[in-house]
Amino acid sequence: MWDRSKVLLATICFTALFCHVSIIPFSNSHVANELSSFHCEFLLKAAAGNGELLGWAPGVVNDLYRGCRQQAMEKFVHSGLLKQELNNSVGFQKAWTLNSKCSALIPGGIDAHTFALSAYLLSEGEDFVKAFDKAVQTMSANVSTYENDFHFKSLYFLLMDAITLLNPKTCQTVFVLPEKTPTPKKGSRVTFGSFTVATSNFQALKKLEDFDGRVLLNITSCFSASVGEHICDSDKDKVLLSPAEDFIVEEVTKKEDDNESTYTEIVLKNLKMNSTHNCFSFSRSPAAVSTLWLPSALVILSFLYSAA
Repeated sequence: MWDRSKVLLATICFTALFCHVSIIPFSNSHVANELSSFHCEFLLKAAAGNGELLGWAPGVVNDLYRGCRQQAMEKFVHSGLLKQELNNSVGFQKAWTLNSKCSALIPGGIDAHTFALSAYLLSEGEDFVKAFDKAVQTMSANVSTYENDFHFKSLYFLLMDAITLLNPKTCQTVFVLPEKTPTPKKGSRVTFGSFTVATSNFQALKKLEDFDGRVLLNITSCFSASVGEHICDSDKDKVLLSPAEDFIVEEVTKKEDDNESTYTEIVLKNLKMNSTHNCFSFSRSPAAVSTLWLPSALVILSFLYSAA
């Protein structure tokens, strides 16, 4: 007979792949150790939002549009979908309208890139941004979910394309002070659940924020956009990160600043780009993807049988 823990592992892996569920956080529990030994990484239990770290997250939209950029531009922007999605979201439309007067253009971009960046970065905390972040975290479980239930395809594309156009040739170190985020283990592989606003100016962040009892993310990113110059904002140090970059947790340390504030610093280093859903709208039909559950299940069961 199979060991119960292995059967439980198969059940959790299978459920995580094909259902919308909240998975356990990183911990020292017996189950977590069992999962770790079989190299299953799981979603950190946390709501979407700026600076939220995730482990294995199959539902995150992380399309980089490599090889289909022009198709995506036509489908999401020029076809009328952008206008339709604006009309369907009062919050999105309001943020877009309020920030559509900025005349700055990013190199190689169009005015819609600037409006999208401004609408997202200058509307932090607004309900539509929260809804967008949550959707990005969960709407790539399968093609049907993405096509039918993800109602921010145009905004997502414009933000990701803007980062692609603005991404510097060298990696840069940026900082995020999230309101809350689980603390991963050293050596863990993590990503962000949505787009994340960071700053390149650590000293300015220290002056503006109280670090006491909080978590500071010290991030070396190789796919980012310094957007302060392109959104008509007084803060020129803003940097936008994407959900398509994986990081390795190099250090998790307790620190104390000059004001005797104690905080936790998590050092993240770029690991790789991870566009598991690249060109999602142009590659597979919902029917084709829906059939993938069977071979995946057989792989898991075959592994457990051989290990029994």
